[in-house]
Amino acid sequence: MGYKVAVIAKTLSKLLVRLVNENKEFEAVGFTSVDEMDMKTIGDYDIALIAGGIENNDIKLIKGIILNNKLNTKLIEHYGGGSGLLLQELYDAINKK
Repeated sequence: MGYKVAVIAKTLSKLLVRLVNENKEFEAVGFTSVDEMDMKTIGDYDIALIAGGIENNDIKLIKGIILNNKLNTKLIEHYGGGSGLLLQELYDAINKK
């Protein structure tokens, strides 16, 4: 099994999930809002990928949960740039080049 990725995006979440899942090293699950995802489970994911339509307050909430609980979950804020950039961001998050 690969790295688990929570894709949190109001827009394009299905596309992002599909793009992430095209790489066998990653396994993505999509959420259209922070409310849809149980924040108690954020630590179950290696990466939290934040994308379009997520409010700044929700991003701060996710960052706070990760930092305050000293979780190993990496946070990526992705707002476009193509699938090549997305893949590079994922690899950077897990310290792979």
